[in-house]
Amino acid sequence: MRFFRSFYNFVVEVHARYSEDMGSFLAATISFYALFSIFPLLLLAISVAGYVFADPQNADVLLRYAGRAFPEFSDAVRTNVQSIAANRRSTGLIGFITLLWTGTAVFEAIGYAMNKAWKVPAGRHVVLSKLLSIAGVLAVILVLLLTTFLSVGYQTFQDYWVNTFKATPPLAALSAGGILATLAISFFALVIIYAVIPNLRLRLRDVWVGAVFATLAGAVAHRGFALYASRAARFSAVYGSVGVIIGLMFWLYITGTILILGAEINAALRSRPEGEVQNE
Repeated sequence: MRFFRSFYNFVVEVHARYSEDMGSFLAATISFYALFSIFPLLLLAISVAGYVFADPQNADVLLRYAGRAFPEFSDAVRTNVQSIAANRRSTGLIGFITLLWTGTAVFEAIGYAMNKAWKVPAGRHVVLSKLLSIAGVLAVILVLLLTTFLSVGYQTFQDYWVNTFKATPPLAALSAGGILATLAISFFALVIIYAVIPNLRLRLRDVWVGAVFATLAGAVAHRGFALYASRAARFSAVYGSVGVIIGLMFWLYITGTILILGAEINAALRSRPEGEVQNE
């Protein structure tokens, strides 16, 4: 009984912190900047993939897996990015820098939200802040490339299994492994966000609980929103031609909310033990 009372009190505390920090406003800010950063990030990833992969079809694999982050809107995102990429010249140095700079907006919004959750000032020099945002963009591209490598390796393994054993590969085990790999990548990405972006020194033990929450909540929200958008929501019927944009922003808002709640959980847990967090 004491556990449930303590858990309830903790939930109330996290909700109070979220409300005090204007979490809904911060989530809306993240979703706004994320919408403007999605296409530069994916265009930049396609440009990098063109240098990494010999087969140009692997760029489509990258977009397909990146699109899975946007339930029910993956086709629209992929189609628009492919259309933009087809109508623009090859990315030169200036174009690369422009895309990189534009893609950092969402990370600056996330940084502001993380500092707000931890009740610390931004503090960092503008150059250092921008460098961290650029590092975030490069990390996203690296994750997309890693996912593409895994996808190509997955297909290669299936072909090898069929040719060697003349039988269907264990799809259930491969599917379970894919889900676990996706959750693991999400968890480690969230650990980095929660530990590095705030303007204070944090260790793994300070952020892993929030990262676990955000990973699991994000997976559940992804499935739930996909079901909701496919069966209940009709964004195009209400908003017309901009329905896809509204629906995409709604999903990004949900994602931002989960991200901020994870930070609030970490901050609430960290505020209970003995020490104050140490600013950089």
